[in-house]
Amino acid sequence: MINTIECPITPSILNMLLLQQDERCTSIYIPLFHHGEKVYKSLGQLHLKNAIKDVYKVFERKMISKHEASQYLARIESLLSDGTFWRNEADGLAIFTTKHEMHYYPMPIHFKPLTYVNNHYYITPLVPLMQKIKPYYVLSLSVGHSELYVANAYEINKVSIKEEVQEEIDQTEKDFEESLQFRSGFNQQKAHYHGQGEGKDDKNGWLLKYFKIVDEVVESKLEHKAYPLVLVCEDQYFAMYNELTSYPKVFNQFIDKNPKLYDIEKIHATTSNMVKNYWTKEQIQYAKQIRLFYGGKRVHHTLDKIVPAAVDGRIEALFIEKDTEQFGLYDEANRTVLLDDKALNNNASLINLITSKCMEYGGEVFLTDPHQLPIEGEPVIALLRY
Repeated sequence: MINTIECPITPSILNMLLLQQDERCTSIYIPLFHHGEKVYKSLGQLHLKNAIKDVYKVFERKMISKHEASQYLARIESLLSDGTFWRNEADGLAIFTTKHEMHYYPMPIHFKPLTYVNNHYYITPLVPLMQKIKPYYVLSLSVGHSELYVANAYEINKVSIKEEVQEEIDQTEKDFEESLQFRSGFNQQKAHYHGQGEGKDDKNGWLLKYFKIVDEVVESKLEHKAYPLVLVCEDQYFAMYNELTSYPKVFNQFIDKNPKLYDIEKIHATTSNMVKNYWTKEQIQYAKQIRLFYGGKRVHHTLDKIVPAAVDGRIEALFIEKDTEQFGLYDEANRTVLLDDKALNNNASLINLITSKCMEYGGEVFLTDPHQLPIEGEPVIALLRY
């Protein structure tokens, strides 16, 4: 089976890649070019040809026959002649293949050429993309026009609402509209008798009732309470909703507009930029914690301690300097780490191991430039949960 996707990798696809186990999992990353003369020089195809040659060499070292290797790589080689594919607008290409299936993903990342063959996929180059596809929620809130979305930097999708709950919301909206009509003149004498102040209180009461119903819907549909919830609503509605909701991550910034005046594309663009700053602050906060606990039990900066902690699922945040690599072996039974100078037939990337395990257990991974490391001179450093 061959599967291709032209949008960035989603969390579910990442999980599939993390859990894949096979004797010959092959990972290939290459840069793509879609501007100027480089397109016509077919540099993308050239990088893929070189990557295929590298995989053949690995198979040869592993005593795999040329015939078997050729059959295994036939699907990847078929991409070389796909003229339409090489005209896409992506900046990079990631290929993941086993004996039974192949997945390839055009990406908005200009990868450095890399090939890796082991019993698992190499996912470390995807870390920058993972920061961009972190989910967040958007609640477009107004009377008669409330919608819930799940989004990331690349896409936004509406979250469906259960029919029976929607019927209750519709009934509340209907009652509210009838109440407003009553107050505005259908029975002016009675409205005048009750007074203007009570009409305002009555309106606020209906709004609170409506927002509580919306909040119940939101709470039932949001699977991950750690994701930010961004509101699109008028100022007075934000204050009311923020006070009554029990959701722990309501974003402190909101779009102060009537949602009816914002189309979904504009909502996505604005909220994505807002949340981007939120994730950046999160990285800064983790770096501060590492500096605070450095030298104590919650911060490790050597692989002999980081690897076991990652396998145990104890890492909360992991910082890795870009282009850092270390091959070796981890003996899980004895909890010992053996470091090697290069890739061998029987070892693996320990950097990829700690990255994969950290992601698998819900930790945060940051690939950074040297000046962004929490502690200067520590290319790999981890903050533990406990």
